[in-house]
Amino acid sequence: MGYAFKLLWAALKDAYFNIWKLFILNFLWFICSLPLITLPFTTAGLAYTVHQLIANGEDFEYRSFFKGMKRLGVTGLRWFLPNLFVVAILLFNLIFSFNSGHDWALPIFIGNIFLLFAWLIVNTFTWPFLLEQQKQVMRQAMRNSAVIFMRRPFFSVLLTLFLLLIFVLCIVLVIPFALIAVSFCLFMAIYALRQILVDLGERSEAAVDQF
Repeated sequence: MGYAFKLLWAALKDAYFNIWKLFILNFLWFICSLPLITLPFTTAGLAYTVHQLIANGEDFEYRSFFKGMKRLGVTGLRWFLPNLFVVAILLFNLIFSFNSGHDWALPIFIGNIFLLFAWLIVNTFTWPFLLEQQKQVMRQAMRNSAVIFMRRPFFSVLLTLFLLLIFVLCIVLVIPFALIAVSFCLFMAIYALRQILVDLGERSEAAVDQF
């Protein structure tokens, strides 16, 4: 438990030191995502640039955003469409079971809440793993995310709940969503995964692919 809070605090401090860069990156992502159809590509570009920010520090460049869109755009599409499909089904099940009024609906409602949260936990580390792996294989990234959950369950749940809270608050407040929400959440997840891999002795790309 102490490890989880210590790592979360370390990620928060590093995010604070890079807050203006995250503001700029998130606003760039927001503007480029306004057509909506570009959302998978801009999210890929943002994830790539945040990863570069953490990995390269002062040497990172804002134009990496467009480089990431070009390099990982298809990967972003492969991530976005299945997520949209799965989340839509789970949300439909939640709404249907909540409004049904039958006794059998309660276990279905609770079960779908757990499935939705489990899906969010896996996706917390999916993009970080895609950026750490030698090959951007979605199935491998999701499998690795599940392994991280099994090896660091408390931290995985803690981080997912924390990022979910931040994301929801930013959406409710509207303006923070445009200024910080997505870049901040990606920064926290990528930073945390890189530190966990260091602690587990799995920092090489080959080791990550075989994690």
